[in-house]
Amino acid sequence: MSSKILIIGAGITGLTLAALLERQGMVAEVVEKAEDWSQLGYGITVMPAGLKIARKLQLIQKLRDFGSSANTFHFLSPSGDIIREVKLKTGGVDSITLSRNDLHSSILEKLTSTVIRMGTQVINIEETGSAVQVTFSDGTTVEYGLVIGADGLRSATRGMLFSNSEYEVTGAAIWTFFLPPGIKLPDHKSVLQVWDKNEFMGVFPCKSSAAVTFSAVLGPDEDLAHFDLKKHFANISFLGKDIVKAMQTENTYAGLVSQVSIRNWYKGRVLLAGDAAHAMVPATGMGASMGMVDAETIAELIRATPISEWSSIPKRYQKKRKFAVDTIQKEAYLVGRMMFLGSPAKEVRNELIRLVPQFVVTHQLNLK
Repeated sequence: MSSKILIIGAGITGLTLAALLERQGMVAEVVEKAEDWSQLGYGITVMPAGLKIARKLQLIQKLRDFGSSANTFHFLSPSGDIIREVKLKTGGVDSITLSRNDLHSSILEKLTSTVIRMGTQVINIEETGSAVQVTFSDGTTVEYGLVIGADGLRSATRGMLFSNSEYEVTGAAIWTFFLPPGIKLPDHKSVLQVWDKNEFMGVFPCKSSAAVTFSAVLGPDEDLAHFDLKKHFANISFLGKDIVKAMQTENTYAGLVSQVSIRNWYKGRVLLAGDAAHAMVPATGMGASMGMVDAETIAELIRATPISEWSSIPKRYQKKRKFAVDTIQKEAYLVGRMMFLGSPAKEVRNELIRLVPQFVVTHQLNLK
């Protein structure tokens, strides 16, 4: 019976779990297929559920130093008229938007004993009854009492556990980058979102810049590398034209909006966490925080469970988390669909946005 713990993937979820385990006096082994940290993404928002974990790790002040907390949320027309204002702080919603690199490095600095084996992949997982035998790309084979796959949307761990568990393309594409120099925001404490016919633009202020997202209804066969953003978003006159004109394509991530929705998050002593288990449409900004809460749940179960009973942890973890996460994932998908409604449904949607009570919006953002 092995007391070793393996975390596959050193992203936000994997590192959060490793840091929480260290707080409990335990050290996991971590493997990461990337050779370095050069591809860490752009902006990310940590919602209230994730900030709770950041407080546990004594990271909250550092994240505030790196990022920015929005006071208001503005739904805008393409011309910039305010359709609806939601007061976040007075509604009890505390969030921090920062670069993913800053969030990642902040959690990474909390690791004092954990060793991360970079450029290493898992090529085989085999249950032995009392342990999991894992073979790595460097040719080594090790037995573990528990294995956590936190290796993201395209999780190789998920593929080893379940057939037909590929991520689902939702029918939209996304482009994300940081606000180009020279573009001035009307309010650096407000999240701005434009929901147009088949197009979306979001601007999420962070410390000295802003995370920008464009999204559009698009087929899976579209060539994103040669997609004409300027032409497609020509109708979003408010900030959009200036941003697209000034953006640099080489500093932009482009991809298809996808999600992972599977019945089971575990098999034997191997479990999935974060995007590997439940990647969601980024319409509500809850994805990273849900991965952090997964990490907390797993760490607490490990702390409270004798090694002889670790085989029960994956099932108990799923029971604790899956219903809540499935609910949030479905809501994110529905919000994503609402963003792209065309006329006349767009006008009905905008009117509904005006009528939804503020507490309904803030309640959703406070879910965990």
